[in-house]
Amino acid sequence: MQTQALPGTKTGEYLGSPSSTPLWANLHRMFERQRMDNPDAYRLIFQGIGLDGIALPTDWTWNPVAVAT
Repeated sequence: MQTQALPGTKTGEYLGSPSSTPLWANLHRMFERQRMDNPDAYRLIFQGIGLDGIALPTDWTWNPVAVAT
């Protein structure tokens, strides 16, 4: 997964971490690359296929319109 440091920012304390660096990435490109290079990881991470023992709130619904195509 390719990320870049966010221009104009610096590493600092954030949410309990003493050394966090703000990053950015082209998520559409990153997910597509993962889908092509490692489809099992893509299904697990992006689609949740294969996750066992994960409980979602009862009012949670997946909205396929919000997912990058």
